[in-house]
Amino acid sequence: MAGGCYFLGGFGRLYSDRVDVAAQGYDAIVPTMLEGLSTVLIAVVVVLVLSASMSTLSSLVLASSSTLTLDFIKDNLIRDMDEKRQVRWMRALVVVFIAISVVLTGTWLTMVFEPQLRLVDALFEITSAFGTVGLSTGITTTLGVPAKLVSILIMYIGRLGPLTIASVWYFDKGERVSYPEGNIAIG
Repeated sequence: MAGGCYFLGGFGRLYSDRVDVAAQGYDAIVPTMLEGLSTVLIAVVVVLVLSASMSTLSSLVLASSSTLTLDFIKDNLIRDMDEKRQVRWMRALVVVFIAISVVLTGTWLTMVFEPQLRLVDALFEITSAFGTVGLSTGITTTLGVPAKLVSILIMYIGRLGPLTIASVWYFDKGERVSYPEGNIAIG
């Protein structure tokens, strides 16, 4: 991430003669840089940015859940929270933040593939797909193949993701498997 920022900052100076920074601002430099690149190079830049943002996203999810638990919930809602309860709250909030991140990412991808859609319609479709509830605003049939694939992926993540994460974190070590004990009378 730091290397990408250094690269953009360093090479952004090469384009300073093409952009009127006083009128357009510094935000106009990067789009000017990207105008001359091929589609494949732009795709590589997007992949690098997304891969960096995924590691940043996981850090944000963990930091947000722990901050919300330790600073807000512990101090304001539940005064005497022991460490085990804090961990449970953090785990639950991580699942919530992951779910919100999946819905927002799916909505963003849908808007990238289908820019003519209204944001509210795309958000509703992806939220419905994540919840696997089957509701629609009627735009599903008009979506292109990439947007439909995003919707399908979000359906799978929504159906399996939160339940799987919650079930893995719910059980403590040693409680994952229990075998019944007893004497069986045969004959």
